[in-house]
Amino acid sequence: MLHDWLHIWGEPVEPEHLSGSMAVRFRDFLVNQAEGLATITGARRSGPNAEGELLIIQVRTNRPQRPAYHLLREEPIGILFTTDGSYAPSVLALRTDFPDTPHQNWVPDGVPFSLCVDDRPWQEARPLYTPAELLHRIIKWFERAGRGGLHDLRQPPDPFFMREGYHLIIPRNTFDGGTRELIAFAHDPQNPVVVSLREPQPGELQRLQAGTFMVIALTLEPRAMSRMRRAPANLGSLLHELNARGVDLAEVLTARIAAWSAAGSQTNFETRIGLLLRMPIIGPDGNPTGESDDVAFLTLATLGEIGVALGLLGRSPEAHGARYARLFTPAKADEQALAGMIVLVTAAHVGFDQRRALDLAGNSVDVPRRVVQIGAGAIGSMVAETLARQGLGQHWTFIDPDYLLPHNLARHELTTTEIGMSKADSLARRLMQVRTDLRADAINADVLKPATRADEVAAALQGADLVIDAAASIPVARWLSDHATRARRGSAFFNPAGTAVVLLMESQDRTIDLRLLEASYYGDVLKVPALEDHLSQSVDAVPYAGACRAVTNSIPAARAQILAGLASAGVMEAVGKPESDLRVWSLSKDGSVTVHHGEIGAVRAQSILGWTITLPSSLEARIQEMRTAGLPAETGGVLFGVVDLIAARIDIIEAWPAPPDSAASETEFKRGTKGLRQGVEAAIAQTLDQVRYVGEWHSHPRRARTDPSGKDLLQLGWLATTLSMDGCPGVMLIAGDTGIRICLGAAVDDEEAPT
Repeated sequence: MLHDWLHIWGEPVEPEHLSGSMAVRFRDFLVNQAEGLATITGARRSGPNAEGELLIIQVRTNRPQRPAYHLLREEPIGILFTTDGSYAPSVLALRTDFPDTPHQNWVPDGVPFSLCVDDRPWQEARPLYTPAELLHRIIKWFERAGRGGLHDLRQPPDPFFMREGYHLIIPRNTFDGGTRELIAFAHDPQNPVVVSLREPQPGELQRLQAGTFMVIALTLEPRAMSRMRRAPANLGSLLHELNARGVDLAEVLTARIAAWSAAGSQTNFETRIGLLLRMPIIGPDGNPTGESDDVAFLTLATLGEIGVALGLLGRSPEAHGARYARLFTPAKADEQALAGMIVLVTAAHVGFDQRRALDLAGNSVDVPRRVVQIGAGAIGSMVAETLARQGLGQHWTFIDPDYLLPHNLARHELTTTEIGMSKADSLARRLMQVRTDLRADAINADVLKPATRADEVAAALQGADLVIDAAASIPVARWLSDHATRARRGSAFFNPAGTAVVLLMESQDRTIDLRLLEASYYGDVLKVPALEDHLSQSVDAVPYAGACRAVTNSIPAARAQILAGLASAGVMEAVGKPESDLRVWSLSKDGSVTVHHGEIGAVRAQSILGWTITLPSSLEARIQEMRTAGLPAETGGVLFGVVDLIAARIDIIEAWPAPPDSAASETEFKRGTKGLRQGVEAAIAQTLDQVRYVGEWHSHPRRARTDPSGKDLLQLGWLATTLSMDGCPGVMLIAGDTGIRICLGAAVDDEEAPT
C-alpha cells in the first residue's frame, strides 16, 4: 500500500510537464537510458512557485533470494527535487510497511521514510551530480540492504532535520549513574546553536534563571528499544515515540516536576526542559550491537507549562507569588497542549576528550598517561599541543624557566596575551583548553639548576610515564638520560638551520637510552651523505634585543610547524612500539620531505678505570669487515666518539679505514697520516664539535689473540699521554678472530696506566 502522504503532497502533473532542471534531466535519463532499471509511474508538484517536484518511479532492487530485510523485487520510490537545486534530491520509500533498515534519515510524522543514498555535503556533490549517479546510488542502496551490508551498524543514523544545526556538547560520563539532571549553557547567548552540558552545583537547580535549559539524561534499555525512525516535532509526539518503545517519558517528567515543585518558591518554573537519550543501536537480527546513539531534544516550553500540560501544576495569579502551584489532585494530561510544544531535534556530541582525540587521530596504541615535558619553547609548544590533540597523556607537566617575549611569537603557539608570562604556566593553561579531560601544571625551573623547585622536578619525573625533552639543549638531554626516573624518554629538536627535525626515542626497556641515541645520531651525520651538512648549515641570526647575544634563528613559522608536526607523528608512533627510534626529517625548499631512519642495534658497554665505554654492535661488525678485507695483513685506523668528561663516558661512534699511506703486513701495521688531519677537523666541524678523535683501532692476524702486544701497549701509552692533555683517556680497539677487545690507557701521576 502506498503512503497517504503521496496523495496529499502537491498536485498531480504529467511527468513530461516537470520544469525543474534536475527533475527534467532525471526523467529524460529514465525514459531514454534506464530501461529495465526503473519505470516512471507519476509526478507531483508543490508550492505556489513550484518550489518542489516529485517524480514517482518503480525501481528494480536487485535483492537476493533471501534478503536481510523485507524488500520487494520492485519498490515504489519518490524522488523529491527542489526546482532551484538548492537541496540534494530526497529519496522516499513510498510503501507504508517499508522495513526499518540502517542508513535511513529521520523524518517528521506523516512523511514517508527517507533513504540515505548519499552522505556527502550537497554543495560538494552538486557540481558533478548526474541522473546516472543518482539512480546508481539508489539501486546500490537496495542491493546492500538486501545483503545486510548497508551500513556499519555501530554508526548511528544521521537525523534528517539536522539542517536546523542545533548541537549539544555532553561530557563523556553523562550517562554514568542512571538518570541525571544537567544544566545547559549556550556558548553564544545571542545565537544559541551550540549548547554544552555541565554538572549543576549544589542547590543550583533551584536557582536557574529563566530560559536556562535543564536537561534530563536517560539511558534506554536495549530490550525495550527499536530504532527511532521519525523525528518528533513536538513534546506530544516525543512522548508517543518513546512510549511505543517502552519508555514512559511522562512518568519521568512527572517524577521530576513533582520533586522540583516540592522545593517551593525556589524553583524557577520558567526554566526550559531538554531530554538527552542514549539509545542502543539494534542490528537487523533484532539484537543490540553494543553501540549506542546519543540524541537530544530541546523544547521551548517551560517547566511550568509542561507541568500544567501534564496535569501536575496549576497556574496562580502572579500577584500572589509564584505563577505555578502543585495540584493536590493531578488532572488529566492536555494532549493538545503537549502537541503544541515544539521540540528541536539536536545532535549530541561527546566533548573532546582523550578517547575522542585518539579515535579522530586513528590511534589505537596504549598511550602514556602522565607526560612531563622539559622545554616550553617553539618546538615544545607545537609538539605538546599536537600530541594533546592526538590523545597523548591525561596529565602533563611542563618544566621551563623562561618567559614569553615578543620575538617568540614568530614560532610559538602562545599569543600576545601571554607576553611576559611563564611559558610553562601558559602552555599548561592552553593544553587544558584543548581537551576536557586533560590536566596540566607547570614548574618554572631549570632542570640543571632547579634551586627551590628541585623536589617538585624530582617528583614530577618520578611519577611520569613519558618524559619529552624539547629544551634543544645537549646538557639537558644527557642529564635526563642519566636521571633515575623509570619513565621512557624522548627528545625532539630542530637542526641549527631549521631545515630538519630530529626525534630520539628510547627503547621501552631503556637498554637504548638518550645518550646512545645521541651518539648514534652523530655517527649518522658523519657517514650518511644526506646528513652531511645537517648540522653545519648556516642560518641568518636575527637580533631581538640590544644585548650582543640576544639573537634568534630566522626560521619561518610554516617550516617550523611542518617539522614539529612530523616530530609529533613520530612520537605517537614511537610510543606504540617497544624498540628505540631515531629519525631525521629534512624539508627541502620545494616542500618535499626526506626521512632518515637510524639503525642502532645492540650496544656493548664496558667499565674501565672509572670510565664507561660503549661500542655499537653495528660498528663492531664493520670493523670486523675491514679486518677481513685486509687479511692476511693487519689493518687499522682512527676512532671517533662522543666524550663527556663529567660523566666519564665515551660513546664510540665511528671507525675509519687505514689512510692510503699506511704500511701493513701479516705481523705489523703502521697507520699513515695522509689527509687524516684535515678529515678529523672536518668531522669535528660537521658535528658542531660534539664528536672528537678518541683513539685507534687495529686488527690482529688469523689465529692471533686480541691481547695487546708490547707495541700495542706502547701505542696505548702514547694515546694516554696525548689525550690526557684534554682530560681524556686513550681508547684502543683490537679486532681478532674472537671479537673485539676494548683497551683504555689513562695517564696517572704522569705515568701511563693501560688496561
